[in-house]
Amino acid sequence: METQGANVDFVLGKTLPEPKDAPLFDLEQFNIEDLNDEDYHNLPDNDLTEELLYCVQEVGALKEVEGKSVYVKGADCEASLKDIHRFIRRDSRCTVRLALGKWEFLQKELLPLLLSQTKDKRLSFLILILLVDLTELPDPNDRERDCRTKDQVLSCLQSYKHAFLSSAVLSVLMVHVAECLQKEGEARTERHNQMIELILILLKHLLKISEPLQTIRAGNELHRDLQKRLIIAFKEANVLDSFVYLTQDMTSPISKKLGLDFLDIFYTIFKQCRAKVLVETCLLYTSDAADE
Repeated sequence: METQGANVDFVLGKTLPEPKDAPLFDLEQFNIEDLNDEDYHNLPDNDLTEELLYCVQEVGALKEVEGKSVYVKGADCEASLKDIHRFIRRDSRCTVRLALGKWEFLQKELLPLLLSQTKDKRLSFLILILLVDLTELPDPNDRERDCRTKDQVLSCLQSYKHAFLSSAVLSVLMVHVAECLQKEGEARTERHNQMIELILILLKHLLKISEPLQTIRAGNELHRDLQKRLIIAFKEANVLDSFVYLTQDMTSPISKKLGLDFLDIFYTIFKQCRAKVLVETCLLYTSDAADE
């Protein structure tokens, strides 16, 4: 079954106009060699945090435009995001991840930037790289970090997962997927496949973030039933449909490359409940929402 250049009504429920893409980044451009190992590891935590905070402040800010709050990117937005990416990739002590989690960088900066810069494909590509960075689970075999640090990182990840319950955020991700799939022939490049790959890896990361323990006892109702709520959000934003669409033809280059990731995604979705129960839950939730 041919999927490249196909109509993607199944993904979005509508046909998109042909986008005029800005140039996309290549993943290979994002190396971290510009950040010297010795300089990084010799930075005291306070100095490192100051450097990181400066980069975060340069990304952008909320501003009032015609009576509405709009997230406006900063003049050095792209360069600052690249620097933050390098800091994250060198973050062997979790100092950077915990600081960004404490500042709610993903919720207050990255996601508003993603929503406000949908047409800027170059910037969106870079934002997606950072979202993948931040939602990546810590290595379970890493014995150098103490339990408290791992718990703090997991708490940040659970907050990130909650942020993606937003239908607006998931819809923007699906728009990017659909626009890449609509490219035909030579217009469909490896960079468009990389865009799809980043989004799917991001969605897989979110699914694999574990449920918080004893949320009710801790008084954290926001994080209750996160996995179920995320899957329902996926259903409403047509994310589940996109998984099915992309796996119709497993001979396509993108499907071949991400085959194991798709298996991981479907296993994670269905490992805690049967397909019938999941479908019934989604239908019940949709019906309840419509009644309200």
